[in-house]
Amino acid sequence: MILTLSRFYSGACTMGVLTDEKNEIICYTLENPWKDNAKEISCIPSGTYEVVPYTSAKYPRAFEILDVPERSSILIHNGNTLKDTRGCILVGAMAGKLDADDAVTKSRDMLEELYLKYFNGFTLKIKYLT
Repeated sequence: MILTLSRFYSGACTMGVLTDEKNEIICYTLENPWKDNAKEISCIPSGTYEVVPYTSAKYPRAFEILDVPERSSILIHNGNTLKDTRGCILVGAMAGKLDADDAVTKSRDMLEELYLKYFNGFTLKIKYLT
């Protein structure tokens, strides 16, 4: 299974749309802006990555993105705004604003849907829209 994350800059963050092999929208994403792949403050580089299920006390039923150049422990998890990401990818059912901040919403529900549907993992292609 190959999923595609199409990113675009939106002010202080990077927003995106995650689509399936039929180019149907699965969910929306929020990440840090590009800051030269710096740990915890940058989104990861565009490219193709293997993604596997991940669980911990803090992030039960999440995903880990493997083999990110010069980075580790990059997750796809729930959260709403930049304060929740620390270099990871947040997912949500909708994109919008919380207060004045760019956000994804209904994040816990969306992550649970993803986890149930893609519990065997997937390949993630990340690209920027131009």
